[in-house]
Amino acid sequence: MPKEILTVAQIGTFDCKNFGDLLFPNVLEWHLKKRRKNVELVLFSPIGGEKPFECGTIVHPICDLEKLHREKHFDAIVIGGGDLIRLDGGWASQEKYDIPLLWNSPGVPFPFAAEQTPLVKRALDAADYLSVRDETSLENLGEADVHRVVVSPDTVFTIDGLYPREKMDSLFLRLRERFGFADDFMVFQVNQPVASPDACAAALQDVQAKYGCEIVFMPIGYVHTDRECMRVLYDAVSDRSLKMRFVAEELSPVEMIAVLSHARCFIGTSLHGSVVSSAYGVPAVALNFANLAKIRGAFRLLGAQDCLAADFAGVPAAADAALQRGAPAVAELQRQGEEHMDRLIS
Repeated sequence: MPKEILTVAQIGTFDCKNFGDLLFPNVLEWHLKKRRKNVELVLFSPIGGEKPFECGTIVHPICDLEKLHREKHFDAIVIGGGDLIRLDGGWASQEKYDIPLLWNSPGVPFPFAAEQTPLVKRALDAADYLSVRDETSLENLGEADVHRVVVSPDTVFTIDGLYPREKMDSLFLRLRERFGFADDFMVFQVNQPVASPDACAAALQDVQAKYGCEIVFMPIGYVHTDRECMRVLYDAVSDRSLKMRFVAEELSPVEMIAVLSHARCFIGTSLHGSVVSSAYGVPAVALNFANLAKIRGAFRLLGAQDCLAADFAGVPAAADAALQRGAPAVAELQRQGEEHMDRLIS
């Protein structure tokens, strides 16, 4: 007879102010409760503490996983999402207590060296369900036996089901009144110092001249010093005859979703800025200055590789590609995400 309450431990980086990482537990819990009403989701992260922007939601340090299992008797341990597949941890608690271990479409950011293959194989063998969020992550697993690994898109592609459009409409109206957003605007974001404000200004001037949108500088990853980097950049380009505004106040992830879902376009370095925008049918341009595998992987799944910009000089062409294509082809990725959750939860 099934247990009355399903108790699930989820491991990720839920203890810091990073947009996508804070959304993963909300998405998983929503999918769990859609399929089974009585669920307790217990969160674990390297350090732990209160989950940012959610008063009263506790994130436990990973070192307490075994102790809490003895109290709660976890039915499963879920890994991810996020770029979590790495070799500086172990699976001792899962193996000791025979708890199902499930990969929730995490990323594999870098290829493993040949001598690490036995350890990668051990990690794969320890899991009862294996999924990664893109083909790049699958390729980065290398020579290990990967026949059981499913490629399933980042679960945040299904975010519009958790936060429906009508709910975001009402929240956005309040935010527009609060910040004075124009009727037609693009969101711009970077998470690193920009060497050439001139190149940034030239790219944004080109896009604004063509599409006429106000450009909203909105930090997304506070843990990545978005706000500090973007303030310096905003001040450096503020005299370039651009219609711009800077969101200096700290927004919650749900408030960020409301803004992204009402923009004409998103241009930024944040993977989940692009993923969330795409989920609501908003075109996205990825500033992949660091050539990150997770960015390439997501845009490969979207069939939107021409919307990647390796530098500011590439932004106008990438913006044209995104805006001329219109709404992203995300429905198929959302269908795959639902199938992934069916498999994981079953």
